[in-house]
Amino acid sequence: MDKHLFTVVLSGGSGTRLWPISRSSYPKQFADFKRTETLFESTIRRVSSLNDYRESIVVCNKSHIYFVNNSLDRLNQKALLILEPEARSTAPAIALAAFAALQRDPDAILFVLPSDGMIQGEKTFQKAVANAVELAKKNFLVTFGIGPRSPETGFGYIEAGNSIENLGNIVSRFVEKPDVVHAKQMLETGGFYWNSGMFVFNAKTFLSELKDKNTEIYDTCEKAFNRGILFDNNFNPDPNEYRKCPEDSVDYAVMEHTSKAAVVPLNVLWNDLGTWSSFYEVGEKDSFQNVKNGDVICQDTSNCFIHSSGRLIATIGIKGLAVVETRDALLVSALDQAQKVYNFIFTNKNLPEDLVPYWDFDAPNIPNEPRDASAAACTASALYEMENYLPGNDYKVTADKIMESLGSPAYRAAVGTNGNFILMHSVGSIPHDSEIDVPLNYADYYFLEGLMRKRDLEKK
Repeated sequence: MDKHLFTVVLSGGSGTRLWPISRSSYPKQFADFKRTETLFESTIRRVSSLNDYRESIVVCNKSHIYFVNNSLDRLNQKALLILEPEARSTAPAIALAAFAALQRDPDAILFVLPSDGMIQGEKTFQKAVANAVELAKKNFLVTFGIGPRSPETGFGYIEAGNSIENLGNIVSRFVEKPDVVHAKQMLETGGFYWNSGMFVFNAKTFLSELKDKNTEIYDTCEKAFNRGILFDNNFNPDPNEYRKCPEDSVDYAVMEHTSKAAVVPLNVLWNDLGTWSSFYEVGEKDSFQNVKNGDVICQDTSNCFIHSSGRLIATIGIKGLAVVETRDALLVSALDQAQKVYNFIFTNKNLPEDLVPYWDFDAPNIPNEPRDASAAACTASALYEMENYLPGNDYKVTADKIMESLGSPAYRAAVGTNGNFILMHSVGSIPHDSEIDVPLNYADYYFLEGLMRKRDLEKK
């Protein structure tokens, strides 16, 4: 491959849709999914074959440095680590990588890809990258389009225009994540591709377009880079400057506005592995179409994704579910709905004003039905953690409101009552001695965890 090529691995995502295995402190690219290697390691192995001239550049959160270095050591690979003080999305991350590459090579070309995807078809992949590099030398900003296998609504789409010397195509337009009707129309029309989130461009050309299309991101990233500190192959951008940077994806900041966008078709088996249903899609299935990881026993079970991190999971008479167990949490959900927990809670028409949910959102006697204080405490704690790594999304605002509600006399038990637990597990028209009348310690656990996470956020 070209001697000016730098591979840039973006590893700043938190993978919150893959809870409970993926956490902001231990995101999916480093997590154990019962595979032979982590998603991050698979990505590093894949790109290491592209270039013998240059070390990779890895952009990650500074709190994940141990996971990155541990993976690189296992693979006997080296990389320049750009350690973000907090995530600002892909445009700022790529800008830092571009400034770093240009310090090493004034003709640097970047191949940018996320650290948590799956690609099968190495030779086709390498040929597509080679074509993209040639287009980048002609000052195109190149993205890769995956040939769609189905009318997916979870991906953005790219419409390809005229051919460019049989290397790729001009981008006619980018299409936001469609509904299923428009997704089917695009498949029937042809010429549309899934947006893969992978790019190739000349570093100078990218920075020039970024400066023209989004001056604020360019300026703050330039200052953060110039005032940063390099130590032992770890680069720390200036945190005060970087935190001023607007949060925006490279698609919105540059690609959708530039006249230099090109797309190279990539006809491989690709999956962004962003949901449990995507892990089910690529997993090895038994005769009943179940994907089973870990200690799992099934009877009359079909079309399920079942993952045990340690304890035995036994299922009887279920189908189409995601069941994911960890040491401290259990997720049971319809397989195609597992990523919607957050949206389900916060867009539900029956969510009370104080954001403490009902035990049953569809109960006939709302608003006199029991309320689930323990679920609210768990949600607030998770939102504080999301705010820590994905600031600017009002997660903390929502969590603060929940915690304020839980701290009120409506949910906080009087001293010496409620089995000496802080929170009443549920309040409302509670049937005496029923399951929801019993105080449970995990409600207090998440309530106290939320208070500590709130404290840590407010120290910043």
